[in-house]
Amino acid sequence: MRKALFAALAFICTATISEGAYANEEVVPLLTNARVVSVSASEDVFAKPDKAVFLIMIESDGATFKKSLEINTARLKKLQELASALGFTQTHEYINLSQESSSFIKMNRAKSYRLLRFVNFETQTMKSVPELALKIAEWDDYYLREIHFENSEIESQKNKAFSKAFEKAKTRAEFVAKEASQKLGRFVRISDTYTETSPKATPVNCDSIKVTAKVDLSCELLDIASN
Repeated sequence: MRKALFAALAFICTATISEGAYANEEVVPLLTNARVVSVSASEDVFAKPDKAVFLIMIESDGATFKKSLEINTARLKKLQELASALGFTQTHEYINLSQESSSFIKMNRAKSYRLLRFVNFETQTMKSVPELALKIAEWDDYYLREIHFENSEIESQKNKAFSKAFEKAKTRAEFVAKEASQKLGRFVRISDTYTETSPKATPVNCDSIKVTAKVDLSCELLDIASN
């Protein structure tokens, strides 16, 4: 009797699971039957840079940590004075320390303390960019790691690029609909992505920053006779 009862319950559960699976499958055609056209378009706009950011490394070595730090701090002060005179402002910095043996001979326990200080400076005076870059190139123990150019109105530039890309995508969707003897309905999906392209590493001049917007549109397709 108990075996018969378990068998009946198992049959009921199996039937319920199968019915649920078929119910889910019946929803799929409703989604795939929607008539939709999907298109993509991208556009570029160019913005004039109005800020330059420098990343400068200052190196120093000393027999003790204190001595190496004193040397590095003095070199930082020299850099700060020059940067200030050229219209630069220091934003932030960080220091790395490595303690290295001066010899592979185990009897020699002498160590050297090597400090690497990374300092950021920025300016809105573009003519000062090559001046500071030239000085850093001439000084020993100073290394110009990167110059990055920016535009303070970059968000408005992104909006301009989006508007141009959106209109291009919409025109393309209208053309596709016309070729298919259809007309566009409502937008069912809009997505966008952006990229900013400007010189990296250590360029000393930059006349423009390229902002690219890519827009993906999905629109309903309707019969021309439908209201």
